[in-house]
Amino acid sequence: MSVFRKHDDGPVSTALEAQGLTWLAGAMADGGAHVVPVTSGPGWLEEPRLTTTGVTPAGAEDFGRAL
Repeated sequence: MSVFRKHDDGPVSTALEAQGLTWLAGAMADGGAHVVPVTSGPGWLEEPRLTTTGVTPAGAEDFGRAL
């Protein structure tokens, strides 16, 4: 699987993003939106590379409600 790694000169932005994604992932078991797993360290965040796809209005609404 291909991955995407984000870099940050200061570790705060990527650490907060990783924390937020981990928090959102905690709701998946209760029907929350699917959140990709992330790996992070000081100044970086790594997640699976997603393939481009289209979105429908209904799909966007369903995702928003799941959040």
